[in-house]
Amino acid sequence: MRKFNLFIIICFGLLFSVNSQILVTNSVLHRINDSARVDEGRIDFLDPNTYIGSPYEFPEFQRGGIYTKDSLFIGDLFLRYNVVANKIEIKKNSTDSDEDIKYLSQSLDLHAKIEGRKFVFIPLDGNMEEGDYFEVIYEGSQVDLYMKHEKEIRPVTKASSSITREMLPKFRDKPLYFLVTKRKKFYQFPKSRNDKYKVFGSKSEEMKKYAKSERLNINEEEDLIKVVQYFEKQ
Repeated sequence: MRKFNLFIIICFGLLFSVNSQILVTNSVLHRINDSARVDEGRIDFLDPNTYIGSPYEFPEFQRGGIYTKDSLFIGDLFLRYNVVANKIEIKKNSTDSDEDIKYLSQSLDLHAKIEGRKFVFIPLDGNMEEGDYFEVIYEGSQVDLYMKHEKEIRPVTKASSSITREMLPKFRDKPLYFLVTKRKKFYQFPKSRNDKYKVFGSKSEEMKKYAKSERLNINEEEDLIKVVQYFEKQ
């Protein structure tokens, strides 16, 4: 797939009157352009009938706000997380045209809350351009639990004969989980259930015994949170 090409047009009239820290721009191609349009544009993100699943964490815009640290900066907005494009999309009104969609600036000083779900931007090795959005699943006193939403894209499967039919491209969720220290050191949980416990270091066996005694499946998000909460108490 080709690299993302997001053709950005800076609006002359911004939707919000805000300072440069939260500059939000308009985009003609507000979703994914060339590279995510798998198989030479066979995915039209404006038409859900052209694919299975969704490039979004939630397809419809939902109520939310933009925050600086723990303070609400702009509220009463409609937001949506575009996982494939790695963008927080913004509408002032739910009835606004898709051409009026704006993006939240990718900044360490800003985060979004969408129906109570918190999304933060984390740079990669200090590089903002290579950073990603993470959802904060749990915030503890010593460690946090983050989720990185990932989408696996199955390309169009063309009909191989007259008796077969073309299969639409499909988006499949592939979430990744991270134990995060307060100094923002990230430790990724592996796919294997047993290997996940290794993230807890010297307390890995203790965590495994706790999960077994409580009949917890660490591969399930709800149970993983419980294990992390117990880990903090040790």
